[in-house]
Formats: sequence, C-alpha cells, structure tokens
Amino acid sequence: MRDSRVKPRWSAPLAFAVAVASLAIVAAAFAAVGDLGPKGCIDDNDTGPDTCFKSTDGLNGARAVAVSPDGKSVYVVSTAAGAIVRFDRDPATGALTPKGCIQDNDTGTDDCAESTDGLRLPFSVAVSPDGTSVYVAARGDSAITRFKRNTTSGALTPKGCVDDNDSGTDSCADSTDGLGGVNGVAVSPDGESVYAVSITDAAIVRFDRNATSGALRARSCIEDNDTGTGDCADSTDGLGGAFSVAVSPDSSSVYTTALDDSAVVRFERDPANGKITAKDCVDDIATGPDSCPDEVDDLGGAVGVAVSPDGGSVYVTARGASALVRFDRKSNGKLSSRGCVMDDAASGFCSDTANGLGSPTGVAVSPDGESVYVGANTDDDVAILKRAKSGALTPKGCVDDDTGPDDCAQTTDGLDGALGVAVSPDGDSVYAVSVLDQAIVRFVRAAG
Repeated sequence: MRDSRVKPRWSAPLAFAVAVASLAIVAAAFAAVGDLGPKGCIDDNDTGPDTCFKSTDGLNGARAVAVSPDGKSVYVVSTAAGAIVRFDRDPATGALTPKGCIQDNDTGTDDCAESTDGLRLPFSVAVSPDGTSVYVAARGDSAITRFKRNTTSGALTPKGCVDDNDSGTDSCADSTDGLGGVNGVAVSPDGESVYAVSITDAAIVRFDRNATSGALRARSCIEDNDTGTGDCADSTDGLGGAFSVAVSPDSSSVYTTALDDSAVVRFERDPANGKITAKDCVDDIATGPDSCPDEVDDLGGAVGVAVSPDGGSVYVTARGASALVRFDRKSNGKLSSRGCVMDDAASGFCSDTANGLGSPTGVAVSPDGESVYVGANTDDDVAILKRAKSGALTPKGCVDDDTGPDDCAQTTDGLDGALGVAVSPDGDSVYAVSVLDQAIVRFVRAAG
C-alpha cells in the first residue's frame, strides 16, 4: 500500500515550468535598466595581478578608455606602459579581442609592435565622431598624438604629434602654447575642433581639425588667471590644475574641470569656427580659491566631466569630496547646481549618499540618458546611478573588485584602482579600466 505521507514526485512538465519560473525570477533581478553584469576582464600579460580570462601587452597603468562611434573598437591608454591598446569589439555581445598596441618610442615599457612620439604618460583618449581619428593626451610628453583609424578594421596608424613649445620633450612636427602637462582631450560632435586641457599650464588649447585627414592646427589657448604660465592671449578664473574637458552634444558649449581650483568652467563655442569664449565658472564653496559667480558644496578636487546626450545635464566627479555633483544645463549652456551624491563613508553636505563613490574619477552617461556610471579609484568599483528625465540621480548599487572595500552586490576581478569608464554607442556594454589591476573589465548593461 502506498504511504500517504510520501509526497508525489513532480512530473517533467511541472519541473520544467518551475525551472522556467526560477530563471524568470533571476532575470527579473537583472531587468532594471542600467544594471550591470560583469563579463570578465583582460589584463596586462606581464604585470596584471589578476586571473583574467585573457591578457595582452600595453595595459600596465590602464588609465582611460574610449569606444569608437561604430561600436567595433575599444581603445585604452596606459600610463606606466606609455601605450595605446586596441581591442576589436563584437557588436552583438560586446566581447573584446586584443589586437595589439602602440607605445612611446622613448619610454614605452612593453612589447608593442609599433612605437611613436608623444605617448609618455597618456591620460586621456578620444575618437572623432566620424571614426577616422583617435587622439591621445600624454601628460609626460606634454603632447597630443594623432592616429589615423581604419574604419573597417579599427587599426591605428601614428600620424604625428603636437607638443608644448616650452616643456614638450619629443620632436613633434608642431608645437604650441598651453600644453604643458596636457591631461584631457575631447573632439567636438561636429568634428571640426579638438580641445585639450593641461594640468601644469592650467590652460585649455583649441585646435582646428581637418575633417578629411584629422590633422590638427593649433589656434589659441586660454589659461588660468592666477596660475597660468602667461603664454596664452586670454585668461579666466577656474583653470588651476585643468583636468578634463567635454563638449556639449550641440557643440555650443565646452566644459572643463580643474583639480586645484575645485571648479567647472564654461566656455561658449562659436559653431562657425570653434572659437571658445570663457563665460563663467562654478567652484567649491569651501576649497575653491577663485571668485566664481557660483559656489556649490562638495566640488572639491573636481576631475571628471560628462554631458548627457540630451544636453540637459552636466555631471562632475569631485575626487577630494568623494562626490558626484549634478548641474542642470540651460539652453545657453549656463550651469545651475542641483545637488550631489556622496560616498556613504565621506562627510559633506550632499543630500544623497551611495556605496562606491570613494575618490571618483571617470564618469559616463549612457546613450539613452537613463544611467550614469562612475569609476571610483579608492573604492575599486563602478557605481551605478539611475538618471531621470530631469537629470536627477538615484543610486542603484555598484560592482566592485573582489578585494574592494565596499559591500557592493556584485564583485569581479580587474577593478582595483578603477579610473576610466565608457559606454558603447548601442548602450549594451560598459567598460572600466583599472590602474592597479592593469585591466579592462567588460559589463553587459540592461537596456530598456
């Protein structure tokens, strides 16, 4: 006789239905727009300390990352290696395949197949909107180095450099004022101009860009009125320790951050010729030394800057304050402070706190405008924030290194000393680079 106390076994169809339901529950946990799923890392093949699934030359001191507009290539610049590393990107999955590197011909430390002038201590990389040019800002050589990009393969060909006429160490074909310790570079969305900012010369330099060849012609510079070297024809407040630069999507505004002045400076850009005019600045209320017309809390040590795709918001990472500061951007480019989000271990005046914002550096906004991502150096992570149509931010967690100090919901290899972060044009992938793990980490992003 069958024991009535024995529970009947599930039928195969029922078991399958339960399994499907369970998978649906797991998927739902990752269904929120902007969520990230770690998909492994690629580290330096000589010095990378992690067990990444792939390794390659040139990633020692990985600092900044950029994705090509066609989504087929990813480029990383590394300070210790003095190199730019190329990856092929699978548009369907976001997976990366290393395709070699180009290093500085004086100081490059790796086994790259090619070398060129102007890559000592590269700090920033930018790809032109047409995908035909890549530009690198190298602080050690005080130079902007240009590469021609093959739009089919993504391969790079060195095409010379422009260095500072006082402190440039290489034999670049061209030189100009204002590039001493150049730290950041950006290309205008119309492809007509390139802008570079220099931490030592405390300046922003404007270049005309040849739309056919990508060649640069230096036009002018504007320096800090307190700490600039005196070589530029114009000066303004808020450029002390100029660190990063971004151009608005409509190409009408240029924004720079300044580490020493704890400030954001706004420039009006003439779309006809790319000329910029300093308009105003916003600095930290406690540490900003300049007389900016506006002051905000927790902007100390301003470093990273990003403009949202809709042009309505500007976001700045404040390394000294461990905060992400939000600004509304008006139609004329003027900024209006709208508060900040601070690391939960920091002390300050932000109304919101979040895990994973310790010493934030890189910042990127997704193409759909629904997410903001921050690379945090001392928290060894990527912080995730949901962005509303108004530009308001809501913290949504973080992904940290498996040795990271925070309690992020997810961990992964390769994020020790996280710095730069970039989102693919299709919004499906996020990439972060780390200076200590000497790696690039890939994430799958949940899109709407």
